Order: sequence, then C-alpha cells, then structure tokens
Amino acid sequence: MKIMTLTDFHGTYAVIPKLARIAQQESVDAIVIAGDITNFGPISTASQIVRGLLVVGVPTLWIPGNCDPKEMISHSSMPQLSIHFSSTEINDTVFLGFGGSTPTPFPGMYEFTEEEYMKKAKDTFEKIDTSKKIVVVSHVPPYNTSTDVLYSGIKVGSKTMRTIVEEYEPVAFLCGHIHESRNSDYIGNTLVVNPGPAMNGYFGIVEGKEERWRSNLSSIE
Repeated sequence: MKIMTLTDFHGTYAVIPKLARIAQQESVDAIVIAGDITNFGPISTASQIVRGLLVVGVPTLWIPGNCDPKEMISHSSMPQLSIHFSSTEINDTVFLGFGGSTPTPFPGMYEFTEEEYMKKAKDTFEKIDTSKKIVVVSHVPPYNTSTDVLYSGIKVGSKTMRTIVEEYEPVAFLCGHIHESRNSDYIGNTLVVNPGPAMNGYFGIVEGKEERWRSNLSSIE
C-alpha cells in the first residue's frame, strides 16, 4: 500500500496540478486529505480541490477540518469518498476518518469535544473488522507526539486520538491541523504523519510494506 497524504490546503488550488503529477509518478494506491480543504469555505472551493486530484485515477479520501463548513460532508457538489465518522476499504486496508478538531482558541467552523470524539470513535470502530490493517485519518493529531507541538512547545493534540491509537493499534495515523508540526513519529508500531500544509506545497508518501509502516515527507519544490 502506497498513499499520498495531504492536509491543510486552506483553499489553495494552485498546488493541485503538481501534486497530482507527483501522485501519478509515485504510483500511489490512494490519496488522503486530512481536512482544512478550505479556509472557512466556500464548498465550491473544496469540490474543485478534491476533483483536481481525481485525475490521478485512484481513490481520493477526504475529511473536513475545523476550517471547513460541516455542510460540506453531504453536499451534492462534493465528490466521494468522504470517510468522516465512517470507513472504506482499499486493498485489504480499512481507512476511517475523524474530521473537525477539538476546540481551539481561534474561531472554528467544525469542532468536537474529546468526549464527542470518543463516542464517535467507538461507534465507528464497532462497524469495521479490527483484525485488518487500519489507517486512521484525523484532522487533529494524537496528543504528545512530534506532530502536535506549537511553536511555544505546548502539545495540543487530542487525548482521545491518542487513546484510539493505543487501543486499536492502526498501522498509520494521518493528520494535520498543526502547521508548524510537520513531522512523523511512532506510537508503538503506529506511524503518525503530519505532512505539513499542502498550501505550501508539502505532502507525504506513506508506504506499508512491513509491520512498521514508513513515510517520506517532501514538497513540490
């Protein structure tokens, strides 16, 4: 399994053609967008960005971020596959998603408490075969890794997402949200990747060839 992981476009379409070419050159099996496709809308911008990646010809999975309108999930103009609080299977790997974010000090369109995330997580995991390889896609990173650190050094990831990783042991956890924490890390054998904001040309290539998955963080420049 080979995945291009993207996040935090914040409405920047200009990077899409180059990202699509790289995805084709890398022969990825899927493209994942971990939220903040827009910068507080409009939905038409999100649709344009996702559709721009469909030319690669592989499944393009997406979730909303806290800067995306929640109506985006069911809007008729948005191409599927949204995996927000749901799942899909590709090449015997189950992808499931958690959009939005935990509350932030800044105005957000789509936020959930840790308790709400925990309930949604349990409901979502109950519907999948947990004996298969699982990739979690979440806008907010799990707490206490190198992917959730603000410039001040404060760790602001979700404790619920950390619990999910520790309990279900997915092979990979793909996230974003914290622009300054472009990095990869491990929780046990779970690879955690924040590829950095796609609006700046950043992306990640994640590969699962063995028990411990690997990643390469890069940019279009």
